[in-house]
Amino acid sequence: MKTLDEAARIDTFTRCLFPDLMPIKAVAACRLLFAAVIFGVTMISVRGPGWVQETHYLEKSMLDKCNIKFIGWRTQTPFTAWSWILLGIAFLLAGLIPIIDGHGGSIPQHVLRVALVSFEG
Repeated sequence: MKTLDEAARIDTFTRCLFPDLMPIKAVAACRLLFAAVIFGVTMISVRGPGWVQETHYLEKSMLDKCNIKFIGWRTQTPFTAWSWILLGIAFLLAGLIPIIDGHGGSIPQHVLRVALVSFEG
């Protein structure tokens, strides 16, 4: 079993399966496009009208029936929103790493770890 540092290397993010069909710059651009779509949808959700969630309990329950308003940043409280944002972070980092590496920049090991864990999470 590999350790995290053995798996989180530059070539993990810069290696193309079919470089003749799609060079790494195109792959990086696609990743950044996906990240932009994810963050765009997130901002539309935050700035949008939101929704009202009705709670439903069994008839004999002592819990109070109420409506919960999800407006603004509260729209990001469900687990699926957190997963969506985490996927956006993964695509953003996976898109930036090949670009920075291609221009001769150095990428700290902790950034590589976060990029790998955020996608696997």
